Amino acid sequence: EDTRTTEWMMICDNRWMGSLARMSYMLGVFTGSVVLGSLADKFGRKTIFCISAVAQLILGIGVAFLHEYWIFIATTFVYGIFGSSGSYISGFVLTTELVGPSKRSVCGILFQATFALGIMGVSVWGYFIKDIFLLQIIYGLHSLLLIPHYWLIDESPRWLWGQGRKEEAFNIIQKALKTNNKTLALPLEKEQVVLDKDGSEIKNHQDVQSFSILDLFKTPNLRKNTMNICLFWFAASFGYYGISFQTGKLKGDPYLMLFVMAGVEMPSYIFVTLAMDRLGRRFLNSSMMIIGGTALLASAFLPSNEHIFYRG
Repeated sequence: EDTRTTEWMMICDNRWMGSLARMSYMLGVFTGSVVLGSLADKFGRKTIFCISAVAQLILGIGVAFLHEYWIFIATTFVYGIFGSSGSYISGFVLTTELVGPSKRSVCGILFQATFALGIMGVSVWGYFIKDIFLLQIIYGLHSLLLIPHYWLIDESPRWLWGQGRKEEAFNIIQKALKTNNKTLALPLEKEQVVLDKDGSEIKNHQDVQSFSILDLFKTPNLRKNTMNICLFWFAASFGYYGISFQTGKLKGDPYLMLFVMAGVEMPSYIFVTLAMDRLGRRFLNSSMMIIGGTALLASAFLPSNEHIFYRG
């Protein structure tokens, strides 16, 4: 089949080229997480999300026209910045900040579930379309779905309040109350109150203090929790992307294997949605990591010469 691998002969002694392409993408994800995450705190979640959506659309389509390897590597790096980091992280934060605490877990899980649905869509398109140029164009055009969000969603009222833009925050809250058919008398002196996004309570407002990432390491307890969470995410990402990048090496139809890999996530989202508020975050995180790690260790002892999925 005509693929980037065959076009640039990324086989045998040139296998490093494929690994470098994946590494450049993940390096872009890391860079975007640090840079765009900070910019989202400064300029707003919606602003960074919309800018990243446009960049993702342009880069996603533009990469189809690239035939020079090193330009492809550079473009992949930039795409990682705006695609996975700019659109995904700022979108996730915006989603959870637009709802109240009681709905935050469900919205966060549903947001992540769409990631798995996207991977399933990638496999379906790849199964039916063999022209890599057309396939990449179609992949890139999916970013058009993000553009209307400029008009469909509001900025985070929590972020607006923290920036002192209280009037805008109250207008968004009033809009949400009206959409949900709820009524709540808002005080005239808006600068003295903070409304919960559910509209369930009003608290006295205190000036919001600015913090930086360095504040996460100032106290022993906060430093310990921060390092623990970072280690957790490192292990989770290492395992997840390690499996994802190796899916193409599994025996059988690669598109079916990719579809199955994404599909098996769906039951977990349902389970976590039902269990998170009952069992707690810490128990679920630790138990799922133990189960997942055990499964990965066990997979090393499975026979490697079986054709489980095959398309004739």
